[in-house]
Amino acid sequence: MGEMVIQILAALAESKCAYILERANDGRIAAMKAG
Repeated sequence: MGEMVIQILAALAESKCAYILERANDGRIAAMKAG
């Protein structure tokens, strides 16, 4: 039971981290185009 919860939390953290990195990349590209 506890192991499954840890796996779910790890997967959530991973997807959230990937999402944040993606957004940061989009912002950087937009800044390059603007600047």
